[in-house]
Amino acid sequence: MGASSWEEFSRNLRTSDSYRRLLDGAGRLRGLPLPAAAWVIDLLSEDQGRPVCAIVPRESDAIAWLEGSKLFGREPAVFFSSPPQNPSQHGEIALAARCQDSVALSALFQGESRTVVFTPTALFRPVPLPEDFERRLQELSVGEEIPIEVLASRLSSGGYSRADLVNEVGDFAVRGGVVDLYSPGSSLPLRLDMFGDVIESIKHFDPYTQRSQQDVSRVKVLPISLFPSERSADLPTTSITRYLPDALVVVVDVELLHADIEEFALQVASGCDSQRQRPLDETPTPGLFHAVERVRETLESGEVFLGTLDMQPTGAVVDFGATTTDIFHQQLPRFPRELETAQDRQDELVIVTSQEHRERIEHLCEVYTLPQGAGGVRLVTGGLTRGFRLPAAELVVYGEPQLFARVSPRPRQAGSKAGAFVSGLRDLKVGDFVVHSDHGIGQFVAMRSVAEKSTEAHLPDSLSGMGRPAIQVTQELMEIAYADGQVLLLPLQRLDLLQRYGGVEGVEPRLDRLGGTSWNRAKERVRKGLQRLAVDLLRLYAERQLATAPAMPPDGDLQAQFEAAFEFEETPDQLEATAAIKMDLERDRPMDRLLCGDVGFGKTEVAMRAALKVVEGGYQVAVWAPTTILADQHLETFRRRFADLPVNIEMISRFRSAGEVKRIQAELANGKLDILIGTHRLLSRDVEIPRLGLLVVDEEQRFGVGQKERLRELKKA
Repeated sequence: MGASSWEEFSRNLRTSDSYRRLLDGAGRLRGLPLPAAAWVIDLLSEDQGRPVCAIVPRESDAIAWLEGSKLFGREPAVFFSSPPQNPSQHGEIALAARCQDSVALSALFQGESRTVVFTPTALFRPVPLPEDFERRLQELSVGEEIPIEVLASRLSSGGYSRADLVNEVGDFAVRGGVVDLYSPGSSLPLRLDMFGDVIESIKHFDPYTQRSQQDVSRVKVLPISLFPSERSADLPTTSITRYLPDALVVVVDVELLHADIEEFALQVASGCDSQRQRPLDETPTPGLFHAVERVRETLESGEVFLGTLDMQPTGAVVDFGATTTDIFHQQLPRFPRELETAQDRQDELVIVTSQEHRERIEHLCEVYTLPQGAGGVRLVTGGLTRGFRLPAAELVVYGEPQLFARVSPRPRQAGSKAGAFVSGLRDLKVGDFVVHSDHGIGQFVAMRSVAEKSTEAHLPDSLSGMGRPAIQVTQELMEIAYADGQVLLLPLQRLDLLQRYGGVEGVEPRLDRLGGTSWNRAKERVRKGLQRLAVDLLRLYAERQLATAPAMPPDGDLQAQFEAAFEFEETPDQLEATAAIKMDLERDRPMDRLLCGDVGFGKTEVAMRAALKVVEGGYQVAVWAPTTILADQHLETFRRRFADLPVNIEMISRFRSAGEVKRIQAELANGKLDILIGTHRLLSRDVEIPRLGLLVVDEEQRFGVGQKERLRELKKA
């Protein structure tokens, strides 16, 4: 489903009685969840040819509006943040908020967005006049002449911080004839190669590897701060609404907005009083806040007022009758009834999912035999936290998080796995030990600048004098100390040869000698050790190839339902490990795998998926834990995840009574028990698992020699 499908529903919406009444001038609305309201207002903005200022009570409401605007609208809206309540905190606005505001003003000023969303307290915040903000936008292009010191001064005035290496938005660095900077709104930082005062090239580069990427001919550099650092007290200011002349002002929950305004005014007045300034009702704090009366006037100038379903605004009210849709966490078997209900109402059902999870939703539809496409489940790529039913559009929308709970994605560094060789240098400090791939262990001493004179010696005599004049070019180098006072000067362009030393903490390593043999001998020892390990592994795997094991069947419906009900987002490593283990289980060879990962990275989920595959194959699973507490935790986790499946799970430990142990032994013997979790008691001779197909060992390093010998017996059996 693409943009054309939204056009289909937009046509339904435009022809509805509710929308026609809105277009005719009815300004009080209800029955519109915020993503749906963003859609309706975007259509109204298009039909009237006017931009939109949407004022919402909370930032969470702004996020919901932005989601709807991005999903349904012609162009995404932007968010403008609120000011701190205390005047003394104005210099402490978070970097992310300052960058976001700069991007928002730039998008509004340059016509890249025609909708701005903010909370009412943002109206207290002064912003520069559009013409003043325009002067602070920098356009840089290849061939342009600008002295490096002038560029550095402009960046500092714009709120950028000077650093040795550019790692995050708002940083800039000058290294000889190279200027690196990270502008708000840019996905990657920029590297400007200068020849004297002329920009010779502009490239994006990876902040982790510091390696240059694609060339660009022209870039736009936004300021970090809305006002220059040397801002004067009499600098003229305006409100955010000035950036969208003749805007359609949309007010959401007007009573809440007025209450927020009055509360903010009192808190600001209290802060001003503590600093011996006048409150907002008398005189606006110079350069910090607009007067409260000016803010009230903006609210009262609203043309469209949106209330929640339980509010009763005065005057004619247009009720769109939209409601939010349900959440199905761990209740996915109920979802097919939602499609039946939508079909009975002649509504279309749409699920909004990210591109990387689209296959997962398609798999879910296959598991529950839900038809896809028109009349069934339509899938659209995008982001939506909470969906809605909008009768006027004949549409029911669900966001992927309503089906599967989501955790915040863990940041993943872009680039190849070899990039780890240099990623640790981002936090490298003077005195840290490093490893050079050719010279071995050294110590980072300092950064040095070496001046080189560029000449015209490479030109023939006939062309002498036609090139650029000779200039001084400065190159930035890392000084690395080695044994016997030797020093290596490494250009920053060769950072890929370095790796942070990762030895025992608190123990200083012995430095290698430049040109010495110690580093080569160390590498040779490692090489021979790896060769011996490879021979041992080959022998071990050759022996395993001669052994046989029961092959598990391919994934069935239970496996698909179990994985579809996982409430969190799988990491790529989880998916890779699960696929590899399943492949091993489906072969007729014994599997022996080590699964490594930090706490909370989903190792147990991978083990449970493997356990279900073995149970579906008609075999039993044992989970061995080193402590009773850990075994109890596993029992709770396994039972919760397998709650909707016909899988019997028990736990055995020294705290179970003789009667309970006898019952467990009987269930194991007659095949009624599928998964047994236990501590050392699991290894007792009286605990026999007749159809053991998988043994999961948690924290194997915590078991003793005796237990590991018993483990080997079980593996042979």
